[in-house]
Amino acid sequence: MKNAQEPESTRQRCLDQALALLQAGSVEALSLRAVARRAGVSATAPYRHFESKEALLAALATQGFQQFEAALRSASPGGVHLITIDAFCEMGVQYVRFAQEQPAYYRLMFGSSIADPAAYPALDEAAMAAFSVLLQSIEVLQRVGEIRPGPAHPIAAHVWSVCHGFSALLGAGKFSKVDGLVSDDWSAAFRVQLNILLDGLRADP
Repeated sequence: MKNAQEPESTRQRCLDQALALLQAGSVEALSLRAVARRAGVSATAPYRHFESKEALLAALATQGFQQFEAALRSASPGGVHLITIDAFCEMGVQYVRFAQEQPAYYRLMFGSSIADPAAYPALDEAAMAAFSVLLQSIEVLQRVGEIRPGPAHPIAAHVWSVCHGFSALLGAGKFSKVDGLVSDDWSAAFRVQLNILLDGLRADP
């Protein structure tokens, strides 16, 4: 049993240490050799699980998207099929909160370190699964008359863009009291932005 568990354990240890390196520095500073050293395995051990640094980054980004999806789903504990407009706003807050609390993951997931994410099926699937939570939520809210009818995909892309833009500006420290957005109360400020967005998306009475 120990031998059967060891390969997966080594793989996860490498991923854990790669994340720690990203949290402490940059993608450029990360190497498979440094990961091996931090994980306490031989220099060749990571190559048994990842053919390259990019493959390791893709696996790490996959984990990030899986956690991201879980964070989005947490806004509607009863399931996306029961989502309300208030829970939809909370989903947006969860989006920004993930970006603030997991900046290393977030930068990797939405950055350019992985040249062709579609070349890694697990990563592509995890990213689409996260986006699908938002897409399905909009479809539900359209069916109950909270959001105007029409193709859901461009609406989802627009909401995603607003969440991403707010997250990026907040993370870069670009908001200030002058903007009316106080960084230590960003969730309240973001809800205001979401309400403005939703005013334009609501179905006609």
